[in-house]
Amino acid sequence: MKGQYHGIEFEYSSQPINGKYAGEYLLIFHHEQYTYIIKKSVGKMFATPREAEIKAMEFAKNQIERGLF
Repeated sequence: MKGQYHGIEFEYSSQPINGKYAGEYLLIFHHEQYTYIIKKSVGKMFATPREAEIKAMEFAKNQIERGLF
């Protein structure tokens, strides 16, 4: 899934691992002619893919708010 928060684009998804799901997200921002992509993992496992995606979205928005890339 894709989204935009405070002018910074992000994508989030879930990956199946051993019967559970891990959430991950990308922070994408543009500066002049460059595009920067930062990939991060939520670091937790979830029972459903939807749960993992929701947590990944929350983590992405939190990182953007805090400015910690």
